[in-house]
Amino acid sequence: MSLNPSVQGAALISVGLEDQQSPRPTRGSYPCGTQGQHRGSTDDGPRQDGRDQSQSRISLSRNPVRILSKDLGKDSYTSNGRDIYIPTGRNATASARPSDAVQRRENENVEAVKAISLGNLSLDSSMPNRPEYATEGEEINLWTNYFEVGLETQKQIFKYSAVIQPEIAGERQRRCFFNALFEETQEFQDLRHGVATDYAKSSIIVTSEKLGLGLGNGKTFIRVYRDPDEPAPRPNARTYRITVTQAGTVPISELLNYVASSPTDPHNFSTAKADALQALNIIVAGHPNKDVGTFQSGQHKSFHYPRDITTLQKYDLSGGLVALRGNYSSVRTSTSRILLNLNAQCSPFYLAIHVYDLMIAFGRTDWQALEKFLEKLRVKTGYMSTPEGARIVRTRTITGLAHKSALDTNGNGTQIRNHTSNLDMKGSATVVPGNANELKFLYKTSSPAELISVNEYFFKQYKVKLNKPEAWARSKIPSGSLPSSGIVMPGQPYRGKLSKDQTANMLTIAARPPAENARRITAEDGGLGILGILPQTNATLAAFGITVEPSMISVPGRVLHPPSITFGRGGTVQTNGGSWNLKGKTFHIPKMMAKWTILKIGTASILDSQCKTLTKALKDYGMQWVVENFKDGLKSVPYQEFIKTFDGSLERSFDWCKENKIKLAFVLLPSENAFLHDRVKFWGDYRYGIHTVCLLSKKLGLGPAYYANNALKANLKCGGTNQCLPSKNMDFLKEGETMLVGIGVTHPAPQSMKGTPSIAGVVASIDAVFGQFPGSLLCQTSKMEMVEKLDDMMTERLNLWIANNNGRKPKKIMFYRDGVSDSQYWKVLSLELPLIRKACEEIYKSDPLPKIIIIIVGKRHHTRFYPIRAKDADPKHNNNPKHGMVVDRGITMQRGWDFYLQAHVALQGSARSAHYVVILDEIGFGADQLEQITHSLCYLQGRATTAVSMCPPAYYAHLLCERGRSYLSEYISRPWPVDKEFDWNEAPWIGGVHPELKDEMFYI
Repeated sequence: MSLNPSVQGAALISVGLEDQQSPRPTRGSYPCGTQGQHRGSTDDGPRQDGRDQSQSRISLSRNPVRILSKDLGKDSYTSNGRDIYIPTGRNATASARPSDAVQRRENENVEAVKAISLGNLSLDSSMPNRPEYATEGEEINLWTNYFEVGLETQKQIFKYSAVIQPEIAGERQRRCFFNALFEETQEFQDLRHGVATDYAKSSIIVTSEKLGLGLGNGKTFIRVYRDPDEPAPRPNARTYRITVTQAGTVPISELLNYVASSPTDPHNFSTAKADALQALNIIVAGHPNKDVGTFQSGQHKSFHYPRDITTLQKYDLSGGLVALRGNYSSVRTSTSRILLNLNAQCSPFYLAIHVYDLMIAFGRTDWQALEKFLEKLRVKTGYMSTPEGARIVRTRTITGLAHKSALDTNGNGTQIRNHTSNLDMKGSATVVPGNANELKFLYKTSSPAELISVNEYFFKQYKVKLNKPEAWARSKIPSGSLPSSGIVMPGQPYRGKLSKDQTANMLTIAARPPAENARRITAEDGGLGILGILPQTNATLAAFGITVEPSMISVPGRVLHPPSITFGRGGTVQTNGGSWNLKGKTFHIPKMMAKWTILKIGTASILDSQCKTLTKALKDYGMQWVVENFKDGLKSVPYQEFIKTFDGSLERSFDWCKENKIKLAFVLLPSENAFLHDRVKFWGDYRYGIHTVCLLSKKLGLGPAYYANNALKANLKCGGTNQCLPSKNMDFLKEGETMLVGIGVTHPAPQSMKGTPSIAGVVASIDAVFGQFPGSLLCQTSKMEMVEKLDDMMTERLNLWIANNNGRKPKKIMFYRDGVSDSQYWKVLSLELPLIRKACEEIYKSDPLPKIIIIIVGKRHHTRFYPIRAKDADPKHNNNPKHGMVVDRGITMQRGWDFYLQAHVALQGSARSAHYVVILDEIGFGADQLEQITHSLCYLQGRATTAVSMCPPAYYAHLLCERGRSYLSEYISRPWPVDKEFDWNEAPWIGGVHPELKDEMFYI
């Protein structure tokens, strides 16, 4: 692995004095790199305690020990997926029997709601209470990754607000500042372990005792900023004022009253509950936040950086990244108890190695991509020394590569500025990076002043020889320029998009069997250990009077029976293991295809026999077409890498398709190339209105299953229905008066162009068999979760349903809303529901309005379930719970209505159920009724022959939004200059598709 010849060497990279983005201070250091560098080299620097690091560094790129793919991610917890989780050690006291007291209280709550007829309204959230607990299905018990939390009822916890002036923008700097404040200020020292904070811009501090703030309710502290990796404040260190003001006490008693209350209790606990849970989460995170070997990546997530090269190699993602194992934690409430949710996590981090080694590991010759990769990375350097010769350690933040066109000088050393000299144009193709020999400036320290290079400057100023000065350099000359051999600080999360190979490696490392993950969570060196719950309660929790039982709780669950599936000509099959076989079946409603063809991209090829196999598959499942001479249109599309050139090839090919009245094209791709796929979909869906089904050349030899899967897509695109449910599994849906709707929103990736819009998608059924879900697709304000034009999108969906049902209007509408967090439920009711009602009022006019139910579908939660008995596990799939598992007790909402449903079979790793939360119910569902309908619908995802993990309306809405992302992939998938912002007037797409496809499932 190597860089471009012009890249080789110790690149200099522009830096800032302080890190603005890194989420964690590193008090100690775990430096990595090669051994034995000479004292004058910039490769080595002393530890904070003064010991030299040169004998303890690790460099993966210079010590290449091959790790076989089968060993990737393996450690002492690795299992073969053939066992179930059995508590051991301190966890062995866990009871496999769910709490009788909790179940009694749950039953009492339901009866109390029924008794006073409050089933439609939950007093604290304006959401419906559950009508009852469901009973259908085979009863089982399960472990779940929740731990019971105990609180001292008489213990007071104090809360303070903290404001820093001037504001500290970077989270790492705030962490450094607060930790120093707590350790070095007498008022906080007196509390010892009884202090914690959230490190936010408007921070909250919680203490176990009341702070001595003197007269009044507040006090201002004056502090000089010091980086914890440096022995003393810098000469130009900034002075800050932090004002700490008392904000009352944490309402722990109110929280305890809440979990002991009934939904019929008129007291509104919502504010007290939120405040108390916020404080408890701050306290629980206090121990890992103070641990110098633990790092944070996102809210409530903690990770350890490995100390040895073998572990690092086993978690290597390639490209300079490593997967770190860690945990997510969150304190939550349920009926009669407070619980800690703790889950295993895996996230990508930068390797803590020399910057030059990192550049080599990155392995791409694209300097714009490298610059984006290195941007805001924090590095430690040791090239400066005191007059006595002691090495000075400095921590710097990379801000970009030096741009040659921005740093040209004339003969007098005066910097030349031209139209491409904007130093902020990182990633711009109009500038070129320079190296330490090329970049020169006027060195005024010498007499007379002389023009010297950056390489010469480091030797003159610091007596340091750059190892490889011919590499790219930083832009700020000279003080902001550091050689690439600085050491990357450990614990820095990678926020960009992983490559295909990195994603595959991440899945291999992260996808672990349930028993293995459960052991990681409950181990002393795992989740409970990171939080300081094992081997004994940590000092921070103890100071606040908090205990956590170190054993997972058990909850009751049920396994629902799978529905039958109906195909064409009355054929009905019983599913087996959550799946079914299409052999010998025809689609329930096969569609007549218009003229179709095959387009071959670049080197992709297809044999004549494979063309016949594809044709046979379409016919075997019942599809017919008007014209069968598709071979006349078997066309090759030249492939060039550059978007404009390839677009020209596609345009000419689609012109030919249009001229020949082609309605569907099977597009043969030479490889799994996202760029090719995205451009094909853009031109087919949006510009020409021609359906496309992409095939991979290398998969054509896989056999009938591959052709069957693509036949499923083709039939859906043409308006057909692949399978349906028998009437007995349809409940009232069989009456044909209900419309199913899915709503989803997807947001731009972290490295997208600034202002890249979010994409909203709405899909809806059009008939009583629920096989077709056409959709509406629009761009909206960047990172806006609520759908801004939902009224217009619902109007489109309602009109299409009415057109397909002889002018009748649906009497009931079931909404499955994808991807909304629990803190945003009220926004759906206050912002989206009025738009839904507006659309209905405009269409229904004087007719009775439809009854509505809105169900939130969540997949990004951290709840997991583990079978207690082997007979309740799925031995073919890592001993996950069996498909059809549903849980609505033990950990569910005390006030409200929710349940967890795992309808699918997990093919790898640990199964993640979907979490369904009812936030509005005008129809009046029963608990069993809603669970059964939702479960049965999971067997109607038309492009699969298995049950899917979440209800198809929400699943389809997600697919629709992803298709919108593909139209804007140019803005999402590559680095952009920081000053470049999305222009709605110049964008190639901002919503909708070609008129000929707008009423069809083009996104499948």
